Amino acid sequence: MLIKTENVKKEYMSGKKKNLVLKGVNLEINAGEKIAIVGPSGSGKTTLLNIIGLLLPATEGEVYLAGKRASTLKEKERAKLRNKFFGYVFQEFLLVEEDTVFQNIEIPLLYSLTKKTKSEKRKMVEEVLEKVGLEVKINEKVRNLSGGERQRVAIARAIINDPEVILADEPTGSLDAENGEKIMDILESLVDKGKTLLIVTHNEAIAKRCDRIFRIKDGYVEIEE
Repeated sequence: MLIKTENVKKEYMSGKKKNLVLKGVNLEINAGEKIAIVGPSGSGKTTLLNIIGLLLPATEGEVYLAGKRASTLKEKERAKLRNKFFGYVFQEFLLVEEDTVFQNIEIPLLYSLTKKTKSEKRKMVEEVLEKVGLEVKINEKVRNLSGGERQRVAIARAIINDPEVILADEPTGSLDAENGEKIMDILESLVDKGKTLLIVTHNEAIAKRCDRIFRIKDGYVEIEE
């Protein structure tokens, strides 16, 4: 079992009112699976993804990552998992517009515990750019890229440290159908090579391309095989 959640709950305060978004989520995810997380807007899809990815704490419950209980990990261990175990593809790309493609993709390497030489980093960036078909754009400023190209840069950045799990939040949401297909093809090719994919999407066609669908409804998850 690669990822497991036990009775995960998440509560937010809205003024003086408590809003329980996740009411008790129990999931088990195996290595190499392709999982879609779907549900209405505001249902807690991104919240669940971020709790699994150690970007948000759960209000209650437990997350296990490769057998490790997340709540018992020291911050240094959690940071290591965020840097090496997970690769994040954010909904808004979160790229630095004024920097080059190379500079954006090397960011996770700067925080890696294993330090790389300048030539090693260059080689690693070139290799991931080749995987997403953007090697010719390595020195291009991000501001000059199209939406589809930016998303591919975001994926390249997510996989630069060779993570076991890719967490993708609406990776095709702002793209047209053609570019959306290209992004899914890239993500699926990574799963074919042994990666695990958790993808938040509102697109039912994309969800159906996955092995299983986790459908969030009223704070709980219904699993569709």
